[in-house]
Amino acid sequence: MKRALGLEIGRDFVAVCELTLASDGGLKRHRFARHVFTDPGEPAAEDIADACLRLTLELGIRSRTGVLALARSLTYAKPVHLPPVSLEERLLLLALQPERFFPVSERVLVCDLEPAENGSVPIAHAAEAGRVESLVEALGSRGFRIAAVLPAAAALLRAATKAAPDLAAVNWVLVRAEGGDLTAHAYQSRALRVSRRVTDFARDPAAACRELSRTANQSFDGAPLQEVRWSGWRDLAPEWREAATAALPVPVRELSGLPVDGEGLAAYGAALADLEETPRPDLMPATVRARRRRQTRWVTAA
Repeated sequence: MKRALGLEIGRDFVAVCELTLASDGGLKRHRFARHVFTDPGEPAAEDIADACLRLTLELGIRSRTGVLALARSLTYAKPVHLPPVSLEERLLLLALQPERFFPVSERVLVCDLEPAENGSVPIAHAAEAGRVESLVEALGSRGFRIAAVLPAAAALLRAATKAAPDLAAVNWVLVRAEGGDLTAHAYQSRALRVSRRVTDFARDPAAACRELSRTANQSFDGAPLQEVRWSGWRDLAPEWREAATAALPVPVRELSGLPVDGEGLAAYGAALADLEETPRPDLMPATVRARRRRQTRWVTAA
């Protein structure tokens, strides 16, 4: 049996998910756990790695090789208009002038592109390189080997289309809770379009749902929205259901058929990505890749 490990890291939480696959490729078993940091301030990379190790030990997970998903609060996603050049040249443009595309200054970013499909504009993903490197190195010191670093939106897409394959061919929005906030991820025929995070949404459900509706209306280059899936829709309070029904342009449905709840979706999607040889988009810093190549060559020579 093959095992796959997915980790999700946010500003104040970590989650781990392990999938066990049967010989025929079907999902046989999964394990999932989540930890929320209660101390004020953002936890250090070492504390995050310790929490991941503790969760895997508590669940009896033996595998330490997997894929890491970075929550929406740690990444940037934006449609970008780039010249019709090769993928390598496009990535170089993003890396050399990230301030042209993302609201950052004097920060080193690691970037990757989600290829455009159906004539849509490609989506650029980015994260702070120093933060990602610190997380990967801290996890490595606890015995983890991170094969790839995904934005949570890409991991969520894998999780959702695993449960509902028909979503791959429509324009749809996924809404879910993320560590006390609300996120909306808009997907246009398998390509992420816009990802939006709504904070303090519990204060005014109507205003939050109008913000989600704005995300949906602006996300599809004039094409119609066809589906809204809300993870945890059945458990929402009545005022939330009423506000969402009034604000969103199409009926809302539960995203069902998944082995985890909404706050475990990205970790589950990262575990699914661990089954692929080259999951994309990958936000692994080049410095980490270079060190691993040198270490591999040294061990082989020795």
